[in-house]
Amino acid sequence: MACVVTLSALYLGFLTYNYNGVQLGFNHEGNPMNALMILVGLCSALPFMRQAYLNGLLHPLRTATLVSIAVLLLIGPALLNSVALYAYQQGGGGFDGGQGDYAGEDHQPEDPIAWFQAEVMGFLSSIGITFFVFYALFHFGHRKDRFEPQSDLH
Repeated sequence: MACVVTLSALYLGFLTYNYNGVQLGFNHEGNPMNALMILVGLCSALPFMRQAYLNGLLHPLRTATLVSIAVLLLIGPALLNSVALYAYQQGGGGFDGGQGDYAGEDHQPEDPIAWFQAEVMGFLSSIGITFFVFYALFHFGHRKDRFEPQSDLH
């Protein structure tokens, strides 16, 4: 969990200096770490899914909760940012760089209502993936018809 928290803090901008403050991983041009965070989050859940599917889990609720929280920390902000940016730009939305001394440093959406709708889509997708991971781990952890590996030593 320490690695998950550290990687998430790096993505969110808590471990880097930015004169505009913490950006929570958002960049109006797209954050190059989005794909890495989503990939790491999904790949980190796969061993738990395999273990739950093959042998079950000793504590399915606890394992499903911890893995879901880790997946939410890793995937949540990256998926929210990438889905929201993609949906907003598909609707023709853009970002205004501002005027004056700080022009080009702080980008605001040109259509705040469309940006809010795009953020809601991103939020629902990140919560949906997290819920799916929780449900799959909990369901596979409680299955009675598990695959039992056979030994050739009989």
